[in-house]
Amino acid sequence: MAGEPPLTSLCVHQDGTIGDGYLQAPRAVADTPDADVEELAAEHRFLCYQRYATDLPADGGAPTLTAQVAQARSRRPPSEPARPATCPIHYVELSATGVCSDCD
Repeated sequence: MAGEPPLTSLCVHQDGTIGDGYLQAPRAVADTPDADVEELAAEHRFLCYQRYATDLPADGGAPTLTAQVAQARSRRPPSEPARPATCPIHYVELSATGVCSDCD
């Protein structure tokens, strides 16, 4: 129904994940294909809680990941930032076009 929060966000797997298929749900944000599906579902679950829950915390609460997902993410080692592409001849960082200005 129009104006309803995305109730599908409340359905999670046994491991606490929402699953990649959630981005394909009718209420998913189609223009952000690289969105973190778990974060998006947490925001949508929070909308459901705001609409229907009668026991929200005094401060109103906040979107949160499921306990299992939050725990799994806290155990992950921090990822290294991607190295910028460099020219194999001049060893300079390439521009956004991917072309070396010295080779051009």
